[in-house]
Amino acid sequence: MSKPSIPIEIRLNKYKQIDDKTACYIWTGTTTRKGYGIIEYNDKPVLVHRLAYELYVGTLDSLLVLDHICENKLCFNTKHLQQISQKENIQLYYERDSTRRGLICIHGDLYIKEYKSGKKCMECNKIRNRLYEKDQRLLKLIRS
Repeated sequence: MSKPSIPIEIRLNKYKQIDDKTACYIWTGTTTRKGYGIIEYNDKPVLVHRLAYELYVGTLDSLLVLDHICENKLCFNTKHLQQISQKENIQLYYERDSTRRGLICIHGDLYIKEYKSGKKCMECNKIRNRLYEKDQRLLKLIRS
């Protein structure tokens, strides 16, 4: 006699912890060596984020991969997942890694100038200067 099957939605929710800051659905169950959530479904081990996507969004294209927009491998919030090509996934990885390592600013511009106070992005610096000048003009108008 086989044991009664617990619906997959209940099993997913059992190991779901919601991060209030990021809205990530953090998998607290078993993980792979690479850090992805894994669960047994239809007698096979499957990646949790892929299963959630198929259950709540639709079929996965076999030519595409799932990207974690939130960059959290344990997240299975389908709003944080997007199907993209492997090439796009690799490009995003290097862009995000460059941002983390401080090679590009948060707006995607390369850091090209070093100052005593630290790295500055030339494009962001131009924008900051324009905003500062605009603020100064407004202050002058207010004071006069």
